Amino acid sequence: MNLLLSIKNLSKSFKSNSGEIKVIDNISLDIYNEFFVILGPSGCGKSTLLRIIAGVDKPTSGNIIFQTGKPPRFGFVFQFPSLIPWITVLENVAIVLKNMGIPKNEAEESAKKYLSIVGLSGFENVYPYELSGGMRQRVNLARALSVQPEILLMDEPFSNLDPLTAENLRAEILDIWLSNITPMKAIIMVTHSVDEAIFLADRIVILTPRPSKISNIVNVDLPRPRNRRSPEFEKIEDLVYSYVS
Repeated sequence: MNLLLSIKNLSKSFKSNSGEIKVIDNISLDIYNEFFVILGPSGCGKSTLLRIIAGVDKPTSGNIIFQTGKPPRFGFVFQFPSLIPWITVLENVAIVLKNMGIPKNEAEESAKKYLSIVGLSGFENVYPYELSGGMRQRVNLARALSVQPEILLMDEPFSNLDPLTAENLRAEILDIWLSNITPMKAIIMVTHSVDEAIFLADRIVILTPRPSKISNIVNVDLPRPRNRRSPEFEKIEDLVYSYVS
């Protein structure tokens, strides 16, 4: 695997009325071209770490070193679909590309392509309020993919969906990742679900409660598609739970 970025001695604190609150405490790790999952309890700083990787938040100390010497292009899938309600699905995807300076016709053609990849062909002229939660999250994913990211960041993207929709979207994310139809070199995802982490990840970093440190890093050397009922899956699940608890 090729090294993409290194997190070096990274810490993050926030100021509050009661003093300084340390959220992340001296984390160091390397991320390669892989499906990498950040797992930990609520409030341990998982999303904060993801935002720091994306460059939308700054660490208190430490840094992130990118192998190419500059930040790659990121796509970001948020927990809640942040769609503009008064424009169509197509426009919600194309607007990001237009803001990058891409001409309107080219932006809309690219938007159609990525809407097709996430299974939304035929819904281009629909408005977000006309869609189910799962379909809105697909639009969110199409928008993130449309910028052709080298690294896709996902912050608990399935946590607000019903179980069946979430399961379908997990499978679709894996299909997109494994098909090489996009230029993505890595996916970095935040979750607090052990089952989800093992089902998706090549590697899992497990964080402690706040202030978070690295409890352990687990390699998930299981062939895909993965069978949750297999003894091998359950063995890794028991191992991860032993680190989480």
